[in-house]
Amino acid sequence: MSTLTDEEAACRAAATAAPDSAAAHAALARELERLGRDDEAEHCYRTCIRLSPEDAAYHYALGDIYLRRGSLAAAAPSFQAAVDADPHHVAAMHKLAFLADARKDAARANALFTKILTLQPGFLQARMDYMQMLVTHGRAPDAIAVGHAGAQWMDAQDAVPDDDYRKLLGLTATLLKLRGETQAAAACYRRVIARAPGDAAARHLLAALEGTLTYEHARDHARQEFDNYAATFEHRLLKDLGYRAPHILAERLWRLRPNPDALPRVLDLGCGTGLVAAELSARYRLTCNVGIDLSRAMLAEAAKRGLYHELINGDAAEVMASRSDAFDLIVAADVFIYIGDVSAIFAQAARLLTPGGILAFSVETAAHDGIELSTSGRYRHSASYIYELAYTSNLDLLRLDPGAIRSEMGQDVSGLYAYLTKN
Repeated sequence: MSTLTDEEAACRAAATAAPDSAAAHAALARELERLGRDDEAEHCYRTCIRLSPEDAAYHYALGDIYLRRGSLAAAAPSFQAAVDADPHHVAAMHKLAFLADARKDAARANALFTKILTLQPGFLQARMDYMQMLVTHGRAPDAIAVGHAGAQWMDAQDAVPDDDYRKLLGLTATLLKLRGETQAAAACYRRVIARAPGDAAARHLLAALEGTLTYEHARDHARQEFDNYAATFEHRLLKDLGYRAPHILAERLWRLRPNPDALPRVLDLGCGTGLVAAELSARYRLTCNVGIDLSRAMLAEAAKRGLYHELINGDAAEVMASRSDAFDLIVAADVFIYIGDVSAIFAQAARLLTPGGILAFSVETAAHDGIELSTSGRYRHSASYIYELAYTSNLDLLRLDPGAIRSEMGQDVSGLYAYLTKN
């Protein structure tokens, strides 16, 4: 039998001493959950419900256990019991709305979200989830209206976190941009800036909508975006957006260097959650794999893969300039779209690459020569810009392939996959 932790032993002793105390059994259940022993925690919560069936918290906790297991059908009655016990339990309603949407019961989900926001207008996650659901069901104008209503409610409050305001109006602006309503989207960013003048992301996105090519706030915008979405970033990219750049880059690198020992030392710029490392490690034996990212949250996700020998938080060009070690491959999958002017990175790549080493990257395709800042806040680059940088950096272009980077709103985002070498 495994040894009990001090916390578990104390909780068990308390539950044994007071067998009719729902609170004591709940404390033990929470400790068991913390230890990852949901089956035992479930038994404890059932005891709590038997002792105190009117307490919504126990029903809600039991529903969460079912949800973690993926047992959606079992979770719904527990969350409903929580609402029956406490008609104002908006967290349980939120879970019920999620479950209703999952089983395609849009009317039920809509009714639940409407009730939640009536009871608690400041429940930001529920409001944003409702907006996303409405968009999924082809009701973008309704989603935008929900966003505006939330912002108006926030305007009337004495104290609402600026970050909540930014997130809500940011989502509203994104939906407006997708509908081509750029002026209305710009107005959303101006409202954010009026409330938080130092918000770099809003300033960057407003500049993009106004057609101003600027790099002033690009770094802070990228850091903020990735810090906020690190935990769900990979799922969204792969499942929702069909992200394919890491796979394509690695696949075509293998065609250029079809030897597991050809690229042992790798510098992964903007490594994110480590998607590139996973693709490269499946093909090559990496003796030195260094990842750089602006976002500490992204680096924490990348570390979980165990594929990097070193992870560095910082600006790609600045970190490259501080190093003197050589690399056989420098790779940047969907990174330059957040930087724009990458001449400094090319110069450092030319310095750090071994003879025969490769700089491989993907970019979104510009409609005209040079660099463009799209209304999405991402930069686009032309083939001529890549040719010019390759020439000035003394790098030879091995190949430049057109291809989709990912999909948005059902449409492929066109890009370029570039492979340059140092002779």
